[in-house]
Amino acid sequence: MRRLLRSGVAKNRTKAVEMGATAAATAGMTAGAIAAAAIGTALLPGIGTAIGAVIGSTWLAKKMIDQKKEDE
Repeated sequence: MRRLLRSGVAKNRTKAVEMGATAAATAGMTAGAIAAAAIGTALLPGIGTAIGAVIGSTWLAKKMIDQKKEDE
């Protein structure tokens, strides 16, 4: 992923982001986590993918908890 992002070519950058999103999808993450993983990959390949997925999952969980509280 790093090599693809460093190339600076848009096609390679897109391929690296797709790799990050695919990794998150394969891990069974939600749509929000997959999108956040793709963004994290673009910023910092590898660890950014993981951090993005965690942030996306956490955000979704918090949103669901808040929504449950509003319904009660």
